[in-house]
Amino acid sequence: NNDKLKILWVGRLVHTKALDILFRSLVEIKEWEKKLDITIIGDGPLKARYMKLANKLCITKINWLGNISHTEVFDKMRESDVLVHTSIKEATSAVILEALSNGLPVICHDAFGMSTAIDESCGIKVSLISPEKSISGFQEAIQKLIENPDELIRLRRGTISRAQELSWDSMVKIIANDYINISSKNESTTNK
Repeated sequence: NNDKLKILWVGRLVHTKALDILFRSLVEIKEWEKKLDITIIGDGPLKARYMKLANKLCITKINWLGNISHTEVFDKMRESDVLVHTSIKEATSAVILEALSNGLPVICHDAFGMSTAIDESCGIKVSLISPEKSISGFQEAIQKLIENPDELIRLRRGTISRAQELSWDSMVKIIANDYINISSKNESTTNK
């Protein structure tokens, strides 16, 4: 297993989290089961449906963990190589920031809050255009990391600095500086 790329997926098993995109992208990777270790954390109303889809696509080597504690999720993040976040509708998921703060690069859609949170220093973004484009985009991103371990190392290094940039302390400083700049501009305009 040390040679395999360890993929982690975390979320509720609901339509908008689009776990099926991950499964359909794996089908396109030749001999994926020899190259990848897949762990799914979460539960929800579509669990049986997703398990059935995985079996139908012959994706049977998956670690289904269900709901586990936050501590265990963070442990799994530190043990994994990449978080694959297939969500098709949400603001910025807390799991993205948690992954970054645990040194875990992210593959996600270039949409919603993820588009701002993830940049080229810490992850790979996939265009959200159509299901087919998403599937091929995630497949290409995963394939890239399988074939280029140095890219994974580079992304892992970028996660911590990106997490610091997105921290509450950093955001407070940015907002305070913006407020000071706006106040200064308003004062200079009023004094004219």
